[in-house]
Amino acid sequence: MQRFLLLIAAVAIATTINSCSTTQIGKLEGQWQIFFTDQITDTDVYIWEFAEGSVFTITQFTPPTPANPNPTPSVICRGEYNSKAEFLDATIQINNISSADGAAFQQLSMIERQTYDVKWKILKIDNEVMRLGSDDINQHNSGAGYVIREFTRVN
Repeated sequence: MQRFLLLIAAVAIATTINSCSTTQIGKLEGQWQIFFTDQITDTDVYIWEFAEGSVFTITQFTPPTPANPNPTPSVICRGEYNSKAEFLDATIQINNISSADGAAFQQLSMIERQTYDVKWKILKIDNEVMRLGSDDINQHNSGAGYVIREFTRVN
């Protein structure tokens, strides 16, 4: 009888954990402003958008200057994403990144471009903040280590 109760408890816990991962993925859709703590000289704002149909877009917003008081945002790349609820984790695989605006996309270094096209683990997500982590970047840059990106929700 105790084994039966332990089995039921284990199944309930596994279902609950998977439900948490699914809930995290449900909060992903929308626009997220990334904060690069390692690139503090870059004054541009970058918005990652996860849209319906698994469409992924990064838009760059340049701050106004006296010479350009109304800068136009640039879509620098597009791709697709696939989200997955694993046993304990929710993940996002970003694939097929391509240039939307050739000039803006070319400004990114090869390493920066490759950091988008990887598998990210959702470390934290709620209605205001998202934190993604990946060691998948090591396949492109052996010295990258574990990379964490932090975001705030735009909409």
